[in-house]
Amino acid sequence: MTIEEFMVKEDIRNKKIVLEWIKKKYIPGVIYNEKDEIIIPNNARIPYTERGKCKGYSIYKSFVKAYYKGKNVVPALYNITDEKFKSINTQLEEWGLVQKEKLDGLIYYNATPKGAEFISFTNTQVNKFIQQVICSASQGITNACFDKIA
Repeated sequence: MTIEEFMVKEDIRNKKIVLEWIKKKYIPGVIYNEKDEIIIPNNARIPYTERGKCKGYSIYKSFVKAYYKGKNVVPALYNITDEKFKSINTQLEEWGLVQKEKLDGLIYYNATPKGAEFISFTNTQVNKFIQQVICSASQGITNACFDKIA
């Protein structure tokens, strides 16, 4: 779709904002056609730009909140590496907070009902949840190792 079609679909009135998102690579899958016109994937989502500073585990909540709102997240929005971005999404998916969806050849994420509950947590609750999940996973690995040795 063209920038104008994207603006209508997403109810955006300022073309400069969309051009800035494209320049910063906040909208994945953008291409230029043979007339050098910008083409945006049909299922493109607007980037989650209203996030605050993320410290510690709050980045997990921020991702889920973005997906709950139907918005897109890319590594550049959080100034993180592609590897860190993939790791966070993989963990969120494994924990049942988000699910992956492939549209236009691109991967998008959506919050699950469990994810919707997760975004209502305070930062203290988020930290506690993630620490418990990590601890449980570590205990499972440790127990499996002991079982193999014994």
